[in-house]
Formats: sequence, structure tokens, C-alpha cells
Amino acid sequence: METTNCVVCDSGESSLFLEKDSFSIVKCSKCTMVYVNPRLTLKELEEFYNADYYHGYKDSFVLDVARKRTAINWIRKYKKSGKLLDVGCSIGTMLEAGDNYFEVSGVEPAAWSCTNARERGFSVFHGSLEEAQFADHSFDVVTFTEVIEHLHKPVDFLKEVNRILKPGGVLYLTTGNVNSYRARKERRNWYFYEPTYHLAYFSPSTIRLALQKAGFKVVPGGLNGRIPLKGMIPLWKFYENKIDFIKGCISKLPVLGVKLGDMGVIARKV
Repeated sequence: METTNCVVCDSGESSLFLEKDSFSIVKCSKCTMVYVNPRLTLKELEEFYNADYYHGYKDSFVLDVARKRTAINWIRKYKKSGKLLDVGCSIGTMLEAGDNYFEVSGVEPAAWSCTNARERGFSVFHGSLEEAQFADHSFDVVTFTEVIEHLHKPVDFLKEVNRILKPGGVLYLTTGNVNSYRARKERRNWYFYEPTYHLAYFSPSTIRLALQKAGFKVVPGGLNGRIPLKGMIPLWKFYENKIDFIKGCISKLPVLGVKLGDMGVIARKV
């Protein structure tokens, strides 16, 4: 275990937010960022990211590709084509979704997932983004879905994304929204509170701050809920529970999506 300052503003002042699974989740007194402190070290976390952690992604490949295609449609409102890198690409669902429009490649730290993505014909670097050592200005788009909450140093990661993006390049990310209605209602039972490996819990204001510190600006209409509802329609057939589908549609509505539980964000390098 290790202690840490705020993962966004580096303040050492915080107060207890809640406790779960023997972990303390605290709230920064300066910027309001919510994060786990103390937390597991990188070495301690290695045992959690094994093949069993990722097997569920393979089972839901078709559905996840369909979801990612709605994200690609949203991204293409800001960047039509070019080179796209998906960080934490798992078995390659974003790469599959974007392959018709972009020259896609990925980065994936888990060997099992990396192998599966490569078997689908995609170019994937096995390791972290920092270890990949891409050249400056290599990509037009960098995506990472449900990745940033796992990171020990999210702002440093965003700075590395900025470095490898071309001028005017676009970033797309998803993560939970700690200020959402669902998070506030469910408190410690919110599905996103997994303090073993979810180390950072962003709100609209703290994700904006983190992006600003790394040289990004959220584009107009770029904070959740702006993916067209028509992009959800093809997913209907994949949902056994139609209530979940309806909730998904509602989460795409402007403002409501931010309040219900999750965030999608598009920002541009400035």
C-alpha cells in the first residue's frame, strides 16, 4: 500500500468521503477530486489484471463493438479520419469499430487481451502507453474507455496523450461520474466504487481540470450525452433486458447522461 496526494491538483489536504472493502476513498479539500488513499501499488495491482479479469470482454465482443461504433460516430463529428490509437484496447473492440474510418492501432498491458486483439489482425503494443514511446505528433485521435480511473498518475498520462497527438488532435475518454444521481443515491454500493483497482473518481469539473492541466480543452458539446440517440437503435437486439437498453438511451441525452452515472468526454489538444 502507498499514500498519495490528490491525483489532479497534488494537494495533501483531504477528508474521508466513504469507506469500502477496507479502503478509504477521500475527497480533495482543494479541487474536490475523489480518490483512493492509501491505495495498492502498481506491483500489488499486477495480480488483479490477469486473464480472468478480461474474459468477460470476449464474451460480449459483438455488443461492445456496437457500442463503440456509437462512440466512433461521435468522434467523427470532430475528426473524420486519420490515425487512431486506443489505449487499454483490451481485445480490440474500439479498433474493430473504427477500422472503416481510421488507421487503427492499440496499446494493451494484459498479455491475454493483447494476443486476442492481434489475432483479429490489429497492431497492438503490449505494455503501457509510456513504454510504447511513440514519437511526438503520431496520432489524430487517442481513445481510452474506462481506463483513466485505473491510473496512479492520470494527469501525467493525459500529458503523454497530448504529446503523441498531432496539433488539433482529439481525445475521447469514458469514466464514471462521481457526482451523478446514481453515485449519490447508491453511495458505497455504486457499481463504479471498486477501490482495489478503480483509484480515481472524476466529476465533470475535475475531469475538465485534469484535461486543462494536460493541455486539452473540452470541445463544445463534448461532455457526455451528445452521442446521437439513433446510434443506440442498432443495439436493441443485443439487450436481453430492454430496461437496460432504455437506460442506455436516456444516458445519451444531454445533461441527463452526466447525471445518471457515466461520462463520455471529447477534448481537443490546444
